[in-house]
Amino acid sequence: MGDPVIVLESARDQLQKLAPLAQELNTASDAFTEELRTIEAELVKLNLGIEVTVNAPLGSAYNAIRFGRKRNGDWALLATALLATRTGGPLPLGPVPEMIPLLEAPRDVRIAAADHIEALLSLIAAEAKKKIDSLNKAIDK
Repeated sequence: MGDPVIVLESARDQLQKLAPLAQELNTASDAFTEELRTIEAELVKLNLGIEVTVNAPLGSAYNAIRFGRKRNGDWALLATALLATRTGGPLPLGPVPEMIPLLEAPRDVRIAAADHIEALLSLIAAEAKKKIDSLNKAIDK
């Protein structure tokens, strides 16, 4: 094994190189989280009433980004995961989705979601158009 002083010196050099990267990552992450907060607030304000899910790997156990209702009924951007399977009882068998507000998700999940926000917004727009078309057809009858 190497001289402990040399190992510590090498580790300190690496730590010094990491410090500015950590600051840059924290700053970028904070800025992106504020962007997510703005996007979520604007979607809620639009009052579309449309729930959509984009299946995409978000790191950790999360496999989708969603705009929908939280358990308390409030609308939010959500990270979803299928964490367990129902084995019986009054509910159907199958995976149980676990949802957490994206703004409260671990940083790696929020960062992974960045690549899928545009797809989520496009899906919301497509669903809104479908609903408009359906309502217009019903009105025309």
